[in-house]
Amino acid sequence: MKRKVKLIRSTKLLIVISAISIWNVSNGQNFSQLVDITYDFIPHQLSKQEQQEIFPKLDSFFNLVIKDTLTYKPLLKKELLEDGHFPYFYYDGAHLLMMLNKENKKDDDLIIESFKKAEIKDLNPQVFTFLLTKLSLRGANTTDIALSILKDSNFSFFIPEHSFMFGQSYCISYILLPLEQKLYISKLIEEFDSSTDLAKKSILTTLWFGYSCDGDTFLDEIKNDPKYSKDIRQYVSDLQRRKKVEAKTKKFMSDVYGDDLNKILIESFSRFTDEAIGNIDYVTRMRRQNESCQ
Repeated sequence: MKRKVKLIRSTKLLIVISAISIWNVSNGQNFSQLVDITYDFIPHQLSKQEQQEIFPKLDSFFNLVIKDTLTYKPLLKKELLEDGHFPYFYYDGAHLLMMLNKENKKDDDLIIESFKKAEIKDLNPQVFTFLLTKLSLRGANTTDIALSILKDSNFSFFIPEHSFMFGQSYCISYILLPLEQKLYISKLIEEFDSSTDLAKKSILTTLWFGYSCDGDTFLDEIKNDPKYSKDIRQYVSDLQRRKKVEAKTKKFMSDVYGDDLNKILIESFSRFTDEAIGNIDYVTRMRRQNESCQ
């Protein structure tokens, strides 16, 4: 019976791929139907093998659009604006639009709004963090998506090359730190009390890295408020006890990375490593040592 079910599923997949190859999308209705037969699944409800089996039809859809962007890109954007498709389409379709646009930022707002329609638990945390950080560096407001990630306790990924776990707190920091502080500081503070302890630590980490007057005032309040757990209050104390930059560390960083702190910070966001986190921490401590909060 299992073999028969698998055979039926494989046959259905081949039919879908063939349909994509010969689909006549001269009008928007046909393309909308194509979206629905391509993205008719919910990833977290599938086994790993079943997820692997749907990749070919997704590749066929991507190839169809990439080979004739003049025809398909406007149709893709139209469907991203529409409601009613399976949630994964809004992520994958927006990712495709980012690929088509390359460094062109004109559709970034549409991409952000499409990502919001996706289910966070269906997405690869490493890829999604990379895409959101890239959008943040281009000036797109990713705050609301970052807040939704705070609700997913499993949002993290392991870097085997560095034996390093890139936790939720670092993901949130990467996504939000490139933005103007006014876009995310107050929202993180508002989100704090309704968050889990894991998310609270992610918020506190980002506020410490972000170095703002409002953020620092909030850290002081949390550290001294007995309504919060001892673990949370201790976490704030540990953040605030981070040492000033020693002269030998400053010389090493200057020799290796230069003296432009903003450049060091921006370059760090392109790498998911413990070294990059260390560089972000260095920039934060230097700014805390030499600048006034804003």
